Amino acid sequence: MNSTKGLVVLLPGLGEDYLYASTAQIKNAYFDYNVSVPEIIEVDYNVGVQESSLLSAPEGFCNYFHVSEKLAEFINNLNTSHGFQIEDMHLIGVSFGAHLAGVTGYILQTKYGYTLKRITGLDPLGAGYNCVTCPSLRLNQGDAKFVDVIHTNPGRIGVLEPLGDIDFYVN
Repeated sequence: MNSTKGLVVLLPGLGEDYLYASTAQIKNAYFDYNVSVPEIIEVDYNVGVQESSLLSAPEGFCNYFHVSEKLAEFINNLNTSHGFQIEDMHLIGVSFGAHLAGVTGYILQTKYGYTLKRITGLDPLGAGYNCVTCPSLRLNQGDAKFVDVIHTNPGRIGVLEPLGDIDFYVN
């Protein structure tokens, strides 16, 4: 991997993998429209977090937090061992993946002292997950230098309240 090209980490929604349309379209857009394509890593966390365990909190939250801890550790290793600058990384999370990205950003700040450049949340999961009382377990403004959120299904499956530095409500 080339550390000078930048790094984008894609986190799909719960039950999705790297072949799922949402992350495949994002990856393809980088290749189709960017002159300087960054390194792209797609994370398949579905072995570590099962939908049924997530909905039976707190066990699901523990699994979920563990995935973000491992991803933060991996990103820190890319920084210390391979020259990738955490401050230049962009995490893009779809649905549940948006919250994983946020928690990863939070852990990078609190455990390693680094702040990600950007996190993009695409329709962060809200149904059965609106964790208003535990903001460190979801995507939030402050998880990166810039957090942008696109809400396409707010109040139904997606989160209704603003979570980022800027929030767009499409529907």
